Amino acid sequence: MTHPDNTPSAELEAALAAIAVLKKEERKPSRYDARMLLLPLGALILDGDSSGLSLKLERILALIQPTDEAWATAIADELGLAGDEFCLSINPDYLKHPRYDFAYAAASRQQLEQRIQAAEHLGFPVSEVLKGRIQGADEAFEPYLDKLDE
Repeated sequence: MTHPDNTPSAELEAALAAIAVLKKEERKPSRYDARMLLLPLGALILDGDSSGLSLKLERILALIQPTDEAWATAIADELGLAGDEFCLSINPDYLKHPRYDFAYAAASRQQLEQRIQAAEHLGFPVSEVLKGRIQGADEAFEPYLDKLDE
């Protein structure tokens, strides 16, 4: 969902409106609903934009709870798929390819971190297995980070 004001705050407001409709219609959230919420929230957290962050978190937690199984599943699915996207792209054979898209991999990692930070701030657990896979991929990717400047 694109919003005329494409800031994380505006995207988060759009996500909250969509979640309110989802709840009103008593539909189960999907990973797409989770993504729509996690990315802008995570961007605000990582940007250090703490202005009103606790209020935003309260508003979100009034709509969804970590004990809500449907939301826990949607968020876990979104984290798992985003984790796969990043971790599977950090393959030594790919990294050595002259046309490897380092900027894409770095952006994928940034967005994965946004999702993780948002999930953790909302009280949704992030799998230790996933965290371990990400750490391994980060270690494999680290020697190539200077390629981002090229």
